[in-house]
Amino acid sequence: ERTGKKQLRVYYTNANGLMNKLSELKIIIDSENIDIACITETHFHKEILDAEINLPGFTVYRGDRNFKLDRTIKKASEISEGGGSVIYVKNHIATVEESHHSSHDSTSVTIQTEIGNILIGCFYRSSSLNEDQNSEFLDH
Repeated sequence: ERTGKKQLRVYYTNANGLMNKLSELKIIIDSENIDIACITETHFHKEILDAEINLPGFTVYRGDRNFKLDRTIKKASEISEGGGSVIYVKNHIATVEESHHSSHDSTSVTIQTEIGNILIGCFYRSSSLNEDQNSEFLDH
């Protein structure tokens, strides 16, 4: 509660690689009293454990890149580096991950509040998506 009203403080940035910037993110979150942090272009992948990117007091929701950027193919084969998104939500905030609102490099959550639900999406769209990948991204 800030100035008599309940508020959520939401932070967004494009990290262009978050692993080596986690301590900086923690400083920003602490100093600005951030409740929800949405970060795009994390460059996270499935080999990075949640424990490696955890921020104390927050739940992490990930949208790692799981496809290859290649304009010459129609379907994903290998995984390209880069991309990805993450949402950090303070542990005391009731949250549900929303798989049907997430797509490549993206993630979303529903925040449950006393006055209703709030959908928070963190979407990264690479300019290198081929036509099929772009259509799939836009369909979500």
